[in-house]
Amino acid sequence: MQVRLCCQALPTTTASSIFPRECGKQQYQPIKGRIVGGTHAHPNSWPWQVRIHADGGLCGGTLIDTRHVLTAAHCLRTPIVPEKYLVYIGLHDINQPVYNEQQIVAEKIFMHEQYNTLTSENDIAIIRLSKPVTISDKINVICLPGPEAHNA
Repeated sequence: MQVRLCCQALPTTTASSIFPRECGKQQYQPIKGRIVGGTHAHPNSWPWQVRIHADGGLCGGTLIDTRHVLTAAHCLRTPIVPEKYLVYIGLHDINQPVYNEQQIVAEKIFMHEQYNTLTSENDIAIIRLSKPVTISDKINVICLPGPEAHNA
């Protein structure tokens, strides 16, 4: 099976390389399944959530495999200089770094070719990390839908 998320320059990968272990599993359960009134999340209950930092700006992203983060294109500043983007993995509270947190610099950034800054159409990008993330009970990749999924 081949997976193409976006971006012609990004090579496709096989499913076996995307999911090094069970994806989408939470070792620590969230308080609620979705944001309702801004409730707090239990530490590490969303192990695929990452923080993206560049030039004082903050954004979030999702770890889709050990080397790639899915994010919004509007989070990235042009001209894009990948080395300016630092991705924090395993961080629960941005004001309280923890020992198991990983910080990895971006190696390459792929913005959707048809991203429109005026309409926000195709507001999607992928960040390739300079090295693989170490998966643990607090850091994991999210599951992507299979080829049978339609209109998900």
